[in-house]
Amino acid sequence: VLSEARGAPAAPESLRCEGLAAPLGIDRAQPRFSWAIPPGDRGLAQSAFRVVVAGSPDALAADRGTLWDSGKVKSNQSQWVSYAGSPLAKGSRCWWKVRVWDQNGASSPWSAAAFFSVGPLSASEWQGEWIGADWMKNNEGPLPWLRKTVTLEKVPATATAYVCALGYFELYVNGRKVSDDVLTPAVSDYGKRGLYLTYDITKQLVKGKNCIGLWLGRGWSVGALKKAGTVGPMVKAEFDLTFDGSAPLTIATDATWKARPSHITPLGRGTSGSYGGEMVEAEKEVPNWSEADDDDSGWRSAAVHHPPTPVLAAQMMEPNRALDEIHLASVKPLGDGFLLDMGRNYTGWFELALPDDVKRGTQINMEFADKQLPDGKFQVYGQRSVYVARGGGGERFHNRFNYAAFRYALVKGLPRAPKPEEVKGRLVTTDYERGATFSCDHPLLNKIYDMICWTYKCLSLGGYTVDCPH
Repeated sequence: VLSEARGAPAAPESLRCEGLAAPLGIDRAQPRFSWAIPPGDRGLAQSAFRVVVAGSPDALAADRGTLWDSGKVKSNQSQWVSYAGSPLAKGSRCWWKVRVWDQNGASSPWSAAAFFSVGPLSASEWQGEWIGADWMKNNEGPLPWLRKTVTLEKVPATATAYVCALGYFELYVNGRKVSDDVLTPAVSDYGKRGLYLTYDITKQLVKGKNCIGLWLGRGWSVGALKKAGTVGPMVKAEFDLTFDGSAPLTIATDATWKARPSHITPLGRGTSGSYGGEMVEAEKEVPNWSEADDDDSGWRSAAVHHPPTPVLAAQMMEPNRALDEIHLASVKPLGDGFLLDMGRNYTGWFELALPDDVKRGTQINMEFADKQLPDGKFQVYGQRSVYVARGGGGERFHNRFNYAAFRYALVKGLPRAPKPEEVKGRLVTTDYERGATFSCDHPLLNKIYDMICWTYKCLSLGGYTVDCPH
């Protein structure tokens, strides 16, 4: 009888903490770990595991679990294994790895190292105040820019930002947006829960003068924003810096921050039939508003607000991102404007480059429709945006703090029809990790699968998959 030679299992892969790859700022004191075992010999099964968690990559490389060493645990569990080591606290930076044993007792190599960090575990661990605008009434008016300048004697060893907004936000450091997530944070009831995100901004800060900027949007639901108040979106943020050989520094939102209306004003009520969009007044734009050297002497003090929101929690899900590009399929005259067909329905952003000869003050009106009705009218649900040109060429409209679900763009105010290269769409969706793929030799089944995936992505926003893009 010939025995089949069996090798040791391969190193575990797809390491996840709280279901996420290398998450920053989790809010669980006892996080849970998951991993996958690569395919191997027939009958391969995990019989035991060992998880090591360390406070530095060097300790992990030496197999020293300075925070937790589970030892060899006889178990086939590879999902949601709970941490049981030294207490973790806000600011903890943790590296971990795992190895497994198969049904025959053969051990795998160690996995590659994975990382996670810990954010504020409760509202009491936050510093700073809720700040925003003092000019928005009934949650209407220009969206606020907020900024704070700080001078550093040297570059920090680490710099971590914790940002919780009731509404949307974008974080900037020294003139550059920190991350590629959009329409952040995910969906929550602003009157009950604010979701925060964590960013590593170490590389963005420099020795000398720095500027931290926050741009706020009305959020996923005006109805939900009303539960937090009527003064517009607001934000609580904390920036924790550490230095080699020096005391740490914390910068937090308060009345010393500066505020100014931006050039974007929300349109519509943000409700069914009046989803609205944005009015962009290009002449009011301040391109360098978040750069350290920009003159903010004319800015006002940020307003301090007191929302009823009792819970601040980490956003333990993937963020929204602008992913697939959608290109113009056709354009034709329609009344006193043009009908732009993007070729397929999608949920996301619309981008339009204006002809260079568009004059100052020209108003470009855009409506967005998912279909044309039998009577020839278009179903728009009040999805609309407006761009007011500054003149001089090089102008471009694109959404920032809202989105539309549409195939057709009805555009008025242009001196000529847009060229294909002047129009672009971007699918905006929660950037879920794909769990599996499908393909076969039947073209129709492949098309059905692609259609299902596209529909799923179009209906996944803010961490939810729903029946309607809005």
